[in-house]
Amino acid sequence: METFRDTIGRRIHACDIRRLSRACDGDVDDKKKAALLTLAHDSDPRTAYNALWVLSQMRRTNRKWLQIHRDELIDLLLATNHVGKQRLLLTLLEFIPITESDLRTDYLDFCLSRINSLDPCAIRALSLKQAYAQCRFFPELMNELLLHVDMMTSAELPQGLKSTLRIIRRRMARVK
Repeated sequence: METFRDTIGRRIHACDIRRLSRACDGDVDDKKKAALLTLAHDSDPRTAYNALWVLSQMRRTNRKWLQIHRDELIDLLLATNHVGKQRLLLTLLEFIPITESDLRTDYLDFCLSRINSLDPCAIRALSLKQAYAQCRFFPELMNELLLHVDMMTSAELPQGLKSTLRIIRRRMARVK
C-alpha cells in the first residue's frame, strides 16, 4: 500500500495536487497539513517541492493554519536554493497577513536582495510584495524599499514584474 510520502514523492500532476489539497480540507486536527509541512523539509527535492505545491493549493479557509507556521516557512525559504521551492514558499507567505510586530530582518533582507536580482520574475514580484508588506509600517524601511524600486525602473522588466511594481508604487504613495 502506498504511503502519503510515497504519493508526494513521485511525479504528480496538477489534478493530483488539487485532490491532495482537498483531502486536507476536512482535516480537523491538521495532521495532514502538518505531514505536508514536514515533507516540505524532506531531503528529496521532488518530495519537498510537491508538498509545498499541495500546501499552496489549499482553500482560503485552510490558510489560517499557515499563520502559526510563518517562522518555519521563512526559515525554510532562507535555507533553500531551489527556485521552485522559493517561489512556492513566497506564495505561501503571501497568504499570511503581516503586522507591524511580524518584522523579521533576515526575511526582509532576503526579499530586498531578490527584487533587483536575476531570479525568475515570480520570485522577484513576490519578494517585492513581501518587502512592501514588511516595510509599510516603518518610514525608514519604506525609504530603503523606495531605493530598490527606483533601481527597478531603469531596467527592462517582464510584464508581470511591471504590473507588480505599478501596484506597489500606488500602495507606497498612499502610505506617505
